[in-house]
Amino acid sequence: GALLDNPYLRADTKTRMLLRVDPIKPKTWIVEAPNTLDYRAWSWDIDRVVLDTLSNHFPADSGGTQCYVHVKQEDRYVDFRHADLSKPIEEIVFGDDGKGYSPEMLNMMFSTKTPGGLNVGQFGEGLKLAAAAAVRKDIKLRYESRDWSAIPFVRKDMVDGYTVSRLCFTVTQGETTPTGSRTIFTQPTEEIVKEVFSLPSKVLALNDHYREL
Repeated sequence: GALLDNPYLRADTKTRMLLRVDPIKPKTWIVEAPNTLDYRAWSWDIDRVVLDTLSNHFPADSGGTQCYVHVKQEDRYVDFRHADLSKPIEEIVFGDDGKGYSPEMLNMMFSTKTPGGLNVGQFGEGLKLAAAAAVRKDIKLRYESRDWSAIPFVRKDMVDGYTVSRLCFTVTQGETTPTGSRTIFTQPTEEIVKEVFSLPSKVLALNDHYREL
């Protein structure tokens, strides 16, 4: 059926569906991030969110072989460079075919990236700061990796008489998941769409007209 045709489904998930194996019941819990919503907010606008999201899926960071940016139009996923700009964008998907990461990474400043290597950023900061910026700007965002997904939200806490906006995630484990990892902007705003479509002018790896001399 249409669900089995989903290009992001892992092979083992498709096997379970074809064999009609009873699915594992998902479990959900809350993860508190180490940063508040206003941490470094001044340096995180839409273009930083998009660029850092993309960098997290590059092979040097993900441990995979490919990185992609797809958009969903009329219930179909296509490379954003081949999208029909006259039609609505239902979702924007940044993804890779790498090794994925644990949901425990969401509550600590820790990264598996090699210091001084070709990867971008350290300590997993970008993941949390992009999520915080999305929440501030009311942008719908979801992370997916291995067998879990996470949706960021803000929780108001009182600390020494001050109201603190703490970044948190609702994590659900045991769901149908993709190969590698994905960052999905659901119901993308016009601002996000515009920034994504400007990527070829900023990132040579996504520029079809670039030729190395």
